[in-house]
Amino acid sequence: MRRLGVLHDGLNAHLSAADALTRFREAGGAVVLVSNAPRPSEWVVTSLDEKGVPRSAWDAIVTSGDVAKRMIADRGFSRVHHIGPERDLPLLGDERIARVPLEDAPIAVVTGLVDDQTEVPEDYDERLAVMKARGLALICANPDLVVMVGEQRLWCAGAIADRYEAMGGETLWAGKPYAPIYEAAMRLGSDVLGRPVPRERVIAIGDAVRTDLTGATDAGIDCVFVADGIHGEELGRGAPDPRKARRPLRRARLPPGGRHAAARLVTGGATMADDASRSAPIAPPAIVIRKQAIADKSVHLQPVLADLGFRDAPTETADLVLLGPLFGAEAVMAVIRALEGQGLVYVDDFYAVEVDLPDWLRLSASCA
Repeated sequence: MRRLGVLHDGLNAHLSAADALTRFREAGGAVVLVSNAPRPSEWVVTSLDEKGVPRSAWDAIVTSGDVAKRMIADRGFSRVHHIGPERDLPLLGDERIARVPLEDAPIAVVTGLVDDQTEVPEDYDERLAVMKARGLALICANPDLVVMVGEQRLWCAGAIADRYEAMGGETLWAGKPYAPIYEAAMRLGSDVLGRPVPRERVIAIGDAVRTDLTGATDAGIDCVFVADGIHGEELGRGAPDPRKARRPLRRARLPPGGRHAAARLVTGGATMADDASRSAPIAPPAIVIRKQAIADKSVHLQPVLADLGFRDAPTETADLVLLGPLFGAEAVMAVIRALEGQGLVYVDDFYAVEVDLPDWLRLSASCA
């Protein structure tokens, strides 16, 4: 569960979300907040209290700051060079970790921009070049690129770390979408419930494709995508446009059939035709199947789609079944292999439409 964007907007609590989580906990569920805050989880508790998020909405918290601090300790470093604002110094509050100038540091940690109101990530290129020349590793204590605070969009530590990695510098990522923070969250969930928690019984909730959806997908966890958060302006604030969602959602490497709510959002939005229609809008990358081929070869399509992770009914016309949009080349190939395994022949019986369209252009599929 992502706290910023789901439980609050950086200023005020989303009380309806908090109420839903409270009722989930009352029914026997456990809620672990997974945050890319570059500070210890104790600080996040105070922050949530100040924003009006009730403690009844969550059981435990793990932050990228917790993970970053463990990374420093595990590597035995007692001196670090800190890039970020003074407010993030609780991360280095341990008396065994000294904050030192760049020339004296064996490693660096970035928690954000020193002044996120006026600076941009490019302002740090000169310092990053010195670090690269010295061969320093950089721990990123907040992999987010940007964050919404109210209506304001601010740069985060991940944008600086991205630039260092692009230079060829060794970059260690502490939070989402990387595995260590999800493993920590799973352990906390098990501790709360007093039993192991299978991943198929876990659902992540988040609003950032790059961190929340990608991280959940890589961790093998289903995900609900809150489209009106970080990507709100991009997708359509208040009423997300499925066509606009296609491009950013591809980056999350979702399963082909939309086991995640993000994929269901797009698929559902693209289902605009009924059986009586001869054509339907298609959002590539997608698979188009001839119904006549399905009938001729006695293919039972629903079990195949269920195995692939499709939960929503596909778009259909009188002659065609449309599957999509899919997410990435691996997803397309998984569907192709499954259909060929049922005896359908590529091109003759079904076809993959993989063109990349601008937002203003739409395609329709019909049977000749």
